[in-house]
Amino acid sequence: MLHYDITMLYFNITMLHYDITMLYYVITMLYYDIRMLHYDITMLYFDITMLYYDIKMLHYDTTML
Repeated sequence: MLHYDITMLYFNITMLHYDITMLYYVITMLYYDIRMLHYDITMLYFDITMLYYDIKMLHYDTTML
């Protein structure tokens, strides 16, 4: 019976270690997803800003004709 208890304890500790490792990976992936989202939003902002200035310059160029 003691052997069974020790085996179960070992198995439970192993599973706990696996769960903690998986939780770490999930949190790490979430962190990188949020970073990428922030990067994507920043790039979108710059793209829209550049488009705005391109349209302004185009308008300026057409008024100079």
